[in-house]
Amino acid sequence: MPRLDSSALDLATFRKQARADLLAALDGLPSPLPAPRPPRGGAASTGGHALVLDPTLSGPLGLVAEVKEFKEHGIEKIYHLMPEPLNTDCTSVVYFIRPELRLAMQVATQIQAHERARAGRGEPGRAYALFFVPRRSMLCEKLLEDEGVYGLLRVRECALPVFVLEDDVLSLEQPKSCFRDLFLEGDRTVLHTCATALARLQAIFGRIPLVRGKGECAGVVIKLMQQMLSALDEDDAAFAGATGAARAARAGAPLPSQSAIAELLLLDRDVDLVTPLCTELTYEGLLHQLFQIKHGFIDVEPEVLGLEKGSDGPGGARVKRELNNNDRLYSTIRNLNFGELGPLLNQLARSVSSGYEERHQAQTVSQIRDYMKKLSRLQQEHKSLATHVALAERIQRVTREAAFHKRLECEQEALSSGACSAEAEALLEDLVGHHMPLTSVLRLLCLLSVVSNGLKPKTLSALQAEITHEYGFGPLALTWAALTKLGLLKKHEGTPPWTKLKRSLRLVVDDVPEHALGDEPADMAYVYAGYAPLSVRLLHSMLSINPAVEESIRLLPGPFQYVVQKPRVTVDRASADLKSSATAAVADGETAGGAGSAGAPQLPSPAPPAASAAAAPAERLTESGERRPPVTLVCFVGGCTYSEIAALRWLGRNATPRRDYIVLTTHMLNGDALIESLIATCENGLERLD
Repeated sequence: MPRLDSSALDLATFRKQARADLLAALDGLPSPLPAPRPPRGGAASTGGHALVLDPTLSGPLGLVAEVKEFKEHGIEKIYHLMPEPLNTDCTSVVYFIRPELRLAMQVATQIQAHERARAGRGEPGRAYALFFVPRRSMLCEKLLEDEGVYGLLRVRECALPVFVLEDDVLSLEQPKSCFRDLFLEGDRTVLHTCATALARLQAIFGRIPLVRGKGECAGVVIKLMQQMLSALDEDDAAFAGATGAARAARAGAPLPSQSAIAELLLLDRDVDLVTPLCTELTYEGLLHQLFQIKHGFIDVEPEVLGLEKGSDGPGGARVKRELNNNDRLYSTIRNLNFGELGPLLNQLARSVSSGYEERHQAQTVSQIRDYMKKLSRLQQEHKSLATHVALAERIQRVTREAAFHKRLECEQEALSSGACSAEAEALLEDLVGHHMPLTSVLRLLCLLSVVSNGLKPKTLSALQAEITHEYGFGPLALTWAALTKLGLLKKHEGTPPWTKLKRSLRLVVDDVPEHALGDEPADMAYVYAGYAPLSVRLLHSMLSINPAVEESIRLLPGPFQYVVQKPRVTVDRASADLKSSATAAVADGETAGGAGSAGAPQLPSPAPPAASAAAAPAERLTESGERRPPVTLVCFVGGCTYSEIAALRWLGRNATPRRDYIVLTTHMLNGDALIESLIATCENGLERLD
């Protein structure tokens, strides 16, 4: 788990409370049934709890509690939920799953299989418990009832809506299909989870005074969050979601009346589809592109790290490496443009080497003692350096290819001109001819379509026909419709809004000034080698609305929300005061049904002085008494990229006035993952006919 001692918020307390809720849920389980007497010569049953996890929850729960803590709270064995029957000798089975029908059906199938086997052997029954994370689902419970297993289950929910990835990054850790579910299928379940996470944060850190949101889903989240905060005003302890010991531990702690967070900015992913479609160039972004960072870890082949097969895992299994701020070197290099990484690693290698050479100068006992103190740190730095050198070498194999540079040039030309050039069309045809991955081809095609406001009908038809012929009808029959519905692919519709956005928000920086190794870049555009992420420029502009920003916001899809929240009223006031503490909306779109971009809504001016003063955040001071920058919480609804986080970190260090940014996202994504979630294979049923 990442260190949180340098976080702008007390996320260590937030994670501690999440851990208390999780372990309290386990402590609330009934004692396991006595283990049956084994047959002569057979192995004895353990009689403990078997924990069966939805595979997509295994990593997130590892960000809350360690395996040893599960063991200390009665868990004997841990399994992943699979379609096949569960083979365990534990007398109690505890399931933790997301509220999905597919997973509920797997639970029902496993219980049915065990009950049939138990009845045939005349064994005593098992105890079953099921926790939905983060909340219960009536549809799933109805399915369990229809399958005849609901009566055998103790059904609860474990309210863990958000997980701490880094000292400045929180994530709902939703599956990769989140973008598709939200914007294509219209499944808004995740919006409730997002609102719950924001309300939880405010329950701990105080009511956020100013809330701004762009996008339809952002409006829904704001409305749900307001409803939850109203409920929190009425019953703080009930909303906190704690159970058992965790509830008792919180009962005497009053929730803050002032906020540690100054502003909340929400942004729908479909407001900016350009940024995720671009090729990421930061070290962390390229690591995610090649190795898929999951919950702060990557799984790589041993050969990538220079290890022999089986040297760091059973039977040549993939090696897991942690990627977070526990590794000080990674914290230093993660946000760098990959072009700067090689010289910096070379400089660090020389530094480590010179550190080892100091041993020859240690002559006296005190000098040897001082060197031995440094040795442990040097060895740790050496190990970390070796890992990142190996990973960088693998990335470099890709970035050195001519095809990679051609693609970058094509993307940068499209971003600069706002048009699809003949060279871009030729590159697409070349990618298709070499049968490059379909996600990569579609990502470039969609980027060209979005920035140029659609492709010429003749060009679009020809490219679609060529791609379908090369990759087959199956994976593209439904995918073309999905891309069209989301506006990622369409016929040309006149002057692209991108041209005005590029100018008003200064999205393309043609000449990024060079800087010395280790110094700060002059502009956040370094993350994409000349393109400043539209999402981050927009978020920064939303902090201070002006006529130019108003025009930019209107050009983008979805309504704009501006809400001023009054300070939380403590529970000892009159009930009339409790009701009056409901948040005040200062926009033409107080709820999710606010005006959209088509209606050219009048954007609100900044909060009036009286409202701002009433909702002033708590002053933050360092240990030395210096005033710390205000905290801005940025919520991406539908996912964000590592390069956007790198740009926000740059903004926090360099913008005036300074701010500390904390990111909350539904999940981490990149362009290939976004496109992959939209590819739906259409099976040819005729092939099964004789």
